[in-house]
Amino acid sequence: MVCVLLIDDDDDLRDDLAGILSDSGYRVLAVADGNAGLAKLSECPDLLITDLVMAGMEGIETIREIRRRAPGMPIIAMSGNAIYLNHSTRLGADTGLLKPFTKKQLLAAVEGVLADALIQPQAD
Repeated sequence: MVCVLLIDDDDDLRDDLAGILSDSGYRVLAVADGNAGLAKLSECPDLLITDLVMAGMEGIETIREIRRRAPGMPIIAMSGNAIYLNHSTRLGADTGLLKPFTKKQLLAAVEGVLADALIQPQAD
């Protein structure tokens, strides 16, 4: 089962996204900031989905640190600001999702970066 590390400081959005991903067959580790995400890095993540603007360790810093520790991990950045998303893809994210986005857009982005990384979902 593909494990997704989801980082967003908005509790409601994080819970909604975690539910969508879980219902779609992914294992999800959901945390509120980059520092908490880095602490979960050894637990299983195959994919990182991170917000960019957060208190504590923000998204760009998190992406750069994940790239240092796990260079091949697929990364999806999320933001309500297109300029930030552009910067995130130049600094290490594989793709970006402009908020608000749909369930279909989220799952398409996840499937796309996993396919590019040759990570295949597996049944339990």
